[in-house]
Amino acid sequence: EFELHRQEGAMGSGSSREVPAWAPASLAVKKRPSAYLELRHPNGSVVHVVGTKRLSPAAVGEARRMVQVVQPDSVLIELCEERIASTWELIQQGVERPDKSIRRPLPSLSSLDAFKSDARLRSPRFWFWGLDVEGVAALLGTTVNATQAGAASEASRVRAQAHQIDRRESATAQRCAVAAMETINSHAFSSTTKGGFSSPKLREILREVFAPAEEASAFLPNLPRKEELLSLRAKTRKALDGLLLQAEAAAAHEEEDPLFAALTKVVLDERDAIFAHRCWECLAHLGPGGVAVAVVNEDHLPGIHRNWAKTDPETIKKLLQPRDAPDVLAAAAPAAALAFASAAAVSYAVPPRGGRLLLNAALLAPLVAGAYFSQRALTKYSHLRNNLQTRDF
Repeated sequence: EFELHRQEGAMGSGSSREVPAWAPASLAVKKRPSAYLELRHPNGSVVHVVGTKRLSPAAVGEARRMVQVVQPDSVLIELCEERIASTWELIQQGVERPDKSIRRPLPSLSSLDAFKSDARLRSPRFWFWGLDVEGVAALLGTTVNATQAGAASEASRVRAQAHQIDRRESATAQRCAVAAMETINSHAFSSTTKGGFSSPKLREILREVFAPAEEASAFLPNLPRKEELLSLRAKTRKALDGLLLQAEAAAAHEEEDPLFAALTKVVLDERDAIFAHRCWECLAHLGPGGVAVAVVNEDHLPGIHRNWAKTDPETIKKLLQPRDAPDVLAAAAPAAALAFASAAAVSYAVPPRGGRLLLNAALLAPLVAGAYFSQRALTKYSHLRNNLQTRDF
């Protein structure tokens, strides 16, 4: 019923049947953003889905313009529950630049007040991987969650209801971990696959995305020149813009890189279905004549269109939750058995005195690792704050 097509740089969807008289009109082509999808519910309501580039300063303006033009009843935002607090703080404390992008530099850690005023610092995930993502955002001239903050603030201005439609980030992380363990287990003794234990392509992609930001923020004692920063920015932008093609290639050749394909299914395909279902539910709730705007990453547009009007509520309910305990235990059992067997073998082969030394080393290892990674995170934080976020280029 819905046909995806490209028209003057826009991506949209229209119904083959006659639109009811009360249904809102389609958005004029000249007002559509570069990545766009129009989807209609049988009750005549419509959702205008704008696809924005990942960590792009221009994405804030695109999201705001769409909300301004459409004047919707509801605005659906690709945002998870864990990031609501930091996004709200960005709306309240972020600095809007002349290009309409939003920036919020990291605070100084000279006092504990920084942790009270900045929700990012209170989140463990920020210190594990969020700091690296913040570095990429700073190199590209924006801040993490800037697009979501722009869409939410504009929704408030036009008196529209704003809703977060992404699942919890912790659920996605857990599902990725279980999928990775299942993939490793299923390909551990297979000779027909190459990437059961690791994904060289995924490592290459992550290096292309994060290495330029690390290089830019670690220039000491001299800061990099503007030309060097712009070159590093271009490399990062190219890597981010190619993520969808890389994921599609991995899915098409799953036997060559099963681990990458499994993670792509969790991060991209499952969330495509969730976003499509949330948009459908919103239109069903708005009823005839209802209008909504959805702001998502442009990589999700094909999947949202593919899942439109085809999602099952029970399936979506499962996708929104972490994997069940039996699945987790089944996935972790081989690794746990291997660790137990290794420990038993070591304890049998090592004399009692040596065993005590190994036990002490095992107890001290987490403390040493924690101290090392804490120092590394604080150093990275300092470099990012002082060398990259303060630059205007």
